[in-house]
Amino acid sequence: PISLFLRSQHQSVTTIDPYIKPMVADTLNGAPSTVRHLPMMFEDYVLSGHEDCFLYMGLDYYDEENRPACAKLKEIVHSFETVVVDYAARYPTGATCFQALELPSAFDRVASVLLEVEGNDWGDLTGSWLPTGLTTRAFYALRHRSAPPLVSAARDFSNPSQYSGNGAAADD
Repeated sequence: PISLFLRSQHQSVTTIDPYIKPMVADTLNGAPSTVRHLPMMFEDYVLSGHEDCFLYMGLDYYDEENRPACAKLKEIVHSFETVVVDYAARYPTGATCFQALELPSAFDRVASVLLEVEGNDWGDLTGSWLPTGLTTRAFYALRHRSAPPLVSAARDFSNPSQYSGNGAAADD
């Protein structure tokens, strides 16, 4: 869950993932916060209307069957000030869904990263999702053109050495 990687303070963080272990907490990084991990599909979640950032990891499911879900996602995503998306860059359905969101029409790119994990020694991946073309990831951080400018956060970027081996932030 993304809440394990956040270093700053947030009023609330909700992670929606059909495979996540349910969790509720009232603090994050030592400060009051509503933290929820909800095992459900995004399409089934009702937004409160107070969200300011939308992070979608794994935008890879766009096909004929899921086209209505992508149309709903487009409407929702355009209501946010900040959008961060990840999809498999070499997997056609991820790029198609990203294009269907029509983000360049309303958002400016703050950052983008292309991450290639192909060719790493993963061991025996028989039956795994990795060999299917999902190993090249495209990440985009976007800011709505009508949103107020971001305060520079460069000083707050996390250093990988701040994390323990299990993905949770280590004590400084």
